[in-house]
Amino acid sequence: LFTHTVEHLFPVPVNQLIMGVVQVGAVRVYTQVTDTEPEECEPGRPVQLVLRRLHDGGGLPHYFWKAKVVVP
Repeated sequence: LFTHTVEHLFPVPVNQLIMGVVQVGAVRVYTQVTDTEPEECEPGRPVQLVLRRLHDGGGLPHYFWKAKVVVP
C-alpha cells in the first residue's frame, strides 16, 4: 500500500469507502480497498488483489479488482 484515503459517504449502507494507491509491479494503481479497517491501512503494508462484486448493471453482476491489506 502506497497511500490511502477514507471517503465518508451518506446515506449508504456502509458509510466509509477506503480508496488506496497500490504498487502492482512497476505500476501504481488507484483502487478500492476491501475487507480492511482504516487503521490497518499503513503505507508500506503488503496487499493482495482480490476479485469482488461491485454492483449489478443491465441484469448482470459486475466484478472488479480490489486491494486487501495483508494483516500479520
